Amino acid sequence: MKNKKLIFGIVIVLLVIIILVYGQNNKNNEIRIGLISPLTGSAAAYGEPAMKSALIAQDEINQNGGILGKKVKLIVEDGKCDGTTAASAANKLISIDKVSIILGGHCSTETLAIAPIVEKAKVVTIASITSSPAVTNIGSYIFRNSPSSEFYTAKSADYAYSKGYRKIAALYENKDFPVGVYQAFLKEFTKLGGEVISNDPFNSDVNDLRSYMIKIDKENPDAVLFASQGPGASVTFYKQMKELGLLSKYPIIAGAQSISPIINEQTGGLLNNPNIFTTDAFVDTNNTKSAAFLKKYEAIYKQLPPTNIAYLATSYDAVYLAKEAIESCNSFTNTECIKEYIGNLKDWSGATGLVTLGKIGNPITPIGLHYFDVDGKEKYRELK
Repeated sequence: MKNKKLIFGIVIVLLVIIILVYGQNNKNNEIRIGLISPLTGSAAAYGEPAMKSALIAQDEINQNGGILGKKVKLIVEDGKCDGTTAASAANKLISIDKVSIILGGHCSTETLAIAPIVEKAKVVTIASITSSPAVTNIGSYIFRNSPSSEFYTAKSADYAYSKGYRKIAALYENKDFPVGVYQAFLKEFTKLGGEVISNDPFNSDVNDLRSYMIKIDKENPDAVLFASQGPGASVTFYKQMKELGLLSKYPIIAGAQSISPIINEQTGGLLNNPNIFTTDAFVDTNNTKSAAFLKKYEAIYKQLPPTNIAYLATSYDAVYLAKEAIESCNSFTNTECIKEYIGNLKDWSGATGLVTLGKIGNPITPIGLHYFDVDGKEKYRELK
């Protein structure tokens, strides 16, 4: 009996050793890249499709020989658009998974939270949706291939001013992205000669915005600037503006997350009005790379998600940016070389179009006007 127990114990030990060795060999035969995206919560409306887009790129790369002869493996973490959660995810990816590149966060709160962690660890980070101006110059290892809200919201201010709006009332959620939208709009609009006559931030747990709306109506602005982190607060805003009879009275300059098919659906078509508009990253669907990627996304997931397709394209492109940098440096651990390569890219061609990343996290990308027409058709038009 004792001999049987001893033999059994030896077999178990050998199996454990084999599993550990096999697992280590697998790790050595793959390039691990971290990905932090909001997969739950209101920001999941764009965070989940962004993850799916990155996984398409991962699979394409692996089907074509991988990177430096190794399979690429995306290690996905749910950042929940929450700073504490994202920071924990970054620490796990760096210390346990041993990644040297992280894609994300996919919302400004995530990216701002992980920035000091990745900078200290010298881990290259490519954020493909993050747009807060606070990310600019936040670290030498931190890049983004989507435009800063300061860049694309300036286009909203330009467009609003060209429409003859001179007095704006601002209402926005008190989170990094919406605050960034307000600050960027204020800077450009006042530079043009316009005036923001009031600004009201509201907390994410506030479900009744009518008191703010009544105050705004008394101020009688030419238009209202509204920005939220995700679709939930936007749905509330449009419904309550309609309830008070104000949606038809005031043009709405929306933050990029406040105009989408899902919001229009959940409000019963309240966005079907060209006077409710935003500006955001733009993808030309006639571009060969863009069309091929979107066709593949739709074939795999059966439909395009109800969010800006630019968020899909930038997330897909981020994986290829990492691939190109690794191959150029002939290393996935030489992050000094990788960051220099990415920072010097100009007019890089991807599914997003032509992108120049730059070294300060302030890329130059195509920007478009986004709205729904009176027939409920979603419209994008590139702004030069």
